Amino acid sequence: YDPELARHLQKVSCPLATFTFRWCNMLFAQDLPLSEAVRLWDCFIADPQRFDVVAHVCLAALLSCREHLLNVQEPGAMHEVLRRVTTQADFDGWLRRAWAVCSCERRPQTPSFPQRSAGQVVSELTGWAQTAAAKAQELGAGVARSMQQNV
Repeated sequence: YDPELARHLQKVSCPLATFTFRWCNMLFAQDLPLSEAVRLWDCFIADPQRFDVVAHVCLAALLSCREHLLNVQEPGAMHEVLRRVTTQADFDGWLRRAWAVCSCERRPQTPSFPQRSAGQVVSELTGWAQTAAAKAQELGAGVARSMQQNV
């Protein structure tokens, strides 16, 4: 959902599992005030797919502190930002973002793949055919040389 943030987290080598494991395993019980944790649990229980929403809430938490994370260059400082994210949370914003991601993930796609115009398909097939023809020509020449050497 945020390739720039994902690349930055990889570059800084911050293991998010430290936080996301705790968040998912404890269902935010140790990190949020009780009233917000109960609201969150209510969302988990009300959702037909139950705990799929937990991952979406974790994503919403990361996205809520996106700018802070992008400005941090050291893993230790990044851990500090992630540790504080639940104490400085816009909890309603988290829920809105988590449900938006959830609905995006669960929407049926019609058609199942993006449609391409006939011109795009012809162009793509032409490129594949030209590449295949060139490789077949190379292979044919190699086979002919091999046959001549062995005869």
